[in-house]
Amino acid sequence: MRFLLKTVLLAGLLLLAAGGLWLRQSLVTVPVNDATIGLLKAKLATEYAVAIAQDPERSVLDKGRGLLDLEKIRLISVRALGDDRQRVLRARVEVDGAAPPDGRPVRYVRLERGPLGGWVPAGDASALDYYLELF
Repeated sequence: MRFLLKTVLLAGLLLLAAGGLWLRQSLVTVPVNDATIGLLKAKLATEYAVAIAQDPERSVLDKGRGLLDLEKIRLISVRALGDDRQRVLRARVEVDGAAPPDGRPVRYVRLERGPLGGWVPAGDASALDYYLELF
């Protein structure tokens, strides 16, 4: 009986902690402006173009079609966490309605302040980096 009570209590505490993190994530999300989204799309297009060009299994014609599809990069959802010094952005990406060429539909990108004060992509980040910005 005592073991069951401890198990239920532990499960309840875990659910409460997970709910608290979800609520904090919902409240702490910072806005992302259109200029930052444009820079992110350009960064992703460059990475995808290199991946397409270096793929030995694609024909030249298929590579050309793949490069044309890069104009159709769509960010389905974009969220950022962080403070005024640095932020981590999470984006769900589609290219022409399908998965991106590198096979990663969710991208995490570190953002830094640019020379003119806006946010610019500074490099890749991980899911852990994104969720650590909650603390």
